[in-house]
Amino acid sequence: MPKNSNMSESLANLIPAFSGKDGENITFWITQIKQIATLENWNKDKRAIVLKLHCRDNALKFLIEDPIASKENDFDNLAELLIKKFEKKQSFQEIQRQFSTISQKQNQSVKDLANEVSVVADKYVNVENTNQNCDSVLKENLKLTKFLEALKPDISLEVKKFGPKDLKSALAHAINIESALEQSCDNSTNNISNVDPQMAPPIDYWSTDAL
Repeated sequence: MPKNSNMSESLANLIPAFSGKDGENITFWITQIKQIATLENWNKDKRAIVLKLHCRDNALKFLIEDPIASKENDFDNLAELLIKKFEKKQSFQEIQRQFSTISQKQNQSVKDLANEVSVVADKYVNVENTNQNCDSVLKENLKLTKFLEALKPDISLEVKKFGPKDLKSALAHAINIESALEQSCDNSTNNISNVDPQMAPPIDYWSTDAL
């Protein structure tokens, strides 16, 4: 007879407690819960319960004493409240350094790169400038420029030929180019693997050319 599923038998047991102290990453912690919840098909009620059960110290105190959080039972809303309360505020220097060092990693897709550029650019402009009209134009220009700069050289070169005006159009071209390059690489690999070694001409070991 199969055992009944319970909390101790699930991956929820591996989720660390969150106390709200310095050095803890609230965003990463919430992401862990979401990933396990998706993997084990938790409903919204279970997600909220697991989140609350894994809060300690400052985080638990916040859930109990905050007038809004204490009455909240929706997982997404609870996660948003905790992130707003405990997410580490980056200095302008940290954001500037993060923005300047963005580059496409070895196995990073152009879509993931565009998302990274967009998120950091939003932080960069919001910290530096409070003028909303300026923000909109500046952010779009920054995103496009940084995305083209951060792309792998072969992809960036091809995307620039299209003269994209914003990040969205640049990403569309980059996705097509990335796909074409991957297809070309796959075809080359298949051509090499399909070579029949038995088709190679026999070696005449008595020939001077073979020596």
